[in-house]
Amino acid sequence: MSLERLKIEMETRFHAYTEVQQLLPNERDALFKILWDVQQGEATDLQAIYDLIYDEIPVPIDEFVLSREYLGLKGLINSEKLDVLAHFDQPQVRRLWLAIGSGGGKSFTVSISKARMVYKLLCLRKPDFFYMLGPGSQIAVINLSISKEQARDVIFNEFKARLSHSPWFNPNGVARYDTTQRYAQFEKGVAAFSGGSSAISYYGYHTIMASLDEMSWMLDGNRSIAEDLVEAVTKSMETRFPRAYKLMGISTLRATDDHLAQQLQRLREDGIRLV
Repeated sequence: MSLERLKIEMETRFHAYTEVQQLLPNERDALFKILWDVQQGEATDLQAIYDLIYDEIPVPIDEFVLSREYLGLKGLINSEKLDVLAHFDQPQVRRLWLAIGSGGGKSFTVSISKARMVYKLLCLRKPDFFYMLGPGSQIAVINLSISKEQARDVIFNEFKARLSHSPWFNPNGVARYDTTQRYAQFEKGVAAFSGGSSAISYYGYHTIMASLDEMSWMLDGNRSIAEDLVEAVTKSMETRFPRAYKLMGISTLRATDDHLAQQLQRLREDGIRLV
């Protein structure tokens, strides 16, 4: 689907909101253009509509990760990981590939990224309206792992740890979310969950961010399914969030021909410096 076609579909959904219907036609067109541009991080437009769009202006990622008011990880995360997360947080960055060895903090890194995306969504007054999905749409941040058990017992427990130790997610000691073993529901139609490597794990959700944990080990027998999963998840996100989705692939490397290793090799061949 072309970007222009997506823009037309988003504009149609945008006009379904009561707030939009109450505006004059020229005001509707102006507001749509602003929302379209601001998803790309246009600074001028952001300044013009902060009061309209946000309940709270998101703090920079280093403050979010390190400050006691948010995740409180000062002294618990090294500068290299923080730099990588800051790069991924930039509005124009869509994908991040990370090869991290055993014990290198893969689950920790994913949990921070998920918490950051949920935080930024909750700072919006109406996330569904901002992304022009249609009133009441649910927006999801997902993690897919090599098995449901891995996703539940390792990844999601790390994510819940980020939430439970954060004053921002627990104002006055009251959690602003409900959790099960693998699912967290927040206000404003925002959800986060973890699942196995089956494509059906994310069907039915408006997925804005997906992380694939241990993607090099996502196998069906001896066949890697990571490439198919990346393609399917990306297509799903691009149709809903063409200017805002985030995809993270993270793993220990299994072989020189696994999907993550191939992605890194392509970047090298394109002359992109890897850190």
